[in-house]
Amino acid sequence: MPKQIALQVQKQLQQRLQELDFIVSATLIGEPVETRVLEKINDLDNVVIVQGPMTKDKYATLQSILEELKHNQTQETDVLYAIADGPFKPASEKENEIFIHFILHTEESYKRSPLLLVKRSWQDAMPYLGKPLGDIQKIPDVDNVELLYGELGIANLRNLVDMNRGCYLGWKTIQNSSIMRNTLFDLNFTEPSEQLELYFYAILRSASNALRYVTDDNTIGIGMKMTHHFEQHFSIMTHSGIPRQAYLDKRHLRNRALALSEQFAREYQRKAMDFLFELQKGFETYTR
Repeated sequence: MPKQIALQVQKQLQQRLQELDFIVSATLIGEPVETRVLEKINDLDNVVIVQGPMTKDKYATLQSILEELKHNQTQETDVLYAIADGPFKPASEKENEIFIHFILHTEESYKRSPLLLVKRSWQDAMPYLGKPLGDIQKIPDVDNVELLYGELGIANLRNLVDMNRGCYLGWKTIQNSSIMRNTLFDLNFTEPSEQLELYFYAILRSASNALRYVTDDNTIGIGMKMTHHFEQHFSIMTHSGIPRQAYLDKRHLRNRALALSEQFAREYQRKAMDFLFELQKGFETYTR
């Protein structure tokens, strides 16, 4: 049932976006919904670029579409959304959850976004509407400094894990204006489930970034296959198996099969910090 709802939600979203005349690009990040292994909690990450400045009317139109998609929810399956570029995730108390992560930008705000490592991983994805993201902004090969110290680089992720906080780009209204401003909002993770999502993301994102860097393969995503390749390429690392374990534990969390407690979250925070510290030290002296 959750898979059918996810398919229906994504199909309806694509159809509604195709009716609008201000969409420059729309891309579903990751595998097509049809071939995904869907869990009890599922993300539909859609990157949507609009033409011209962001106006209140455009934003309201898109928000109303997302609100309409919530009508697909059932007694067992929730349909939620967030308009945000960053690790923003509302939680549902229902057994299943379809979460539409609606990453909304104008062409200019997308180009200004400092998340170069993330944008580089998106740029070869095929859009379902309009231009590929790589046509809007082509991110060149990243260097060692960007990999380590850029936004969502290894050191940056380590800092976020240490502080249990993050941030996301969203849209803010301007008084007496029809134009909205792209703004950075702070995000604090206080619940064990939120904190674990952050730790899993930090481990898997940094592992994927590192593997893409050493192999020069920008098609590498975040999945079990990636974690096996990471373990092979970085076998010298003491903590090379942590990404694989994090991926499995993330699936357990998404299937609501992980026993949550503050102590478990603290232990995973230490595990994430150890992994990121070792990875950072290795790349501080790495040359290719």
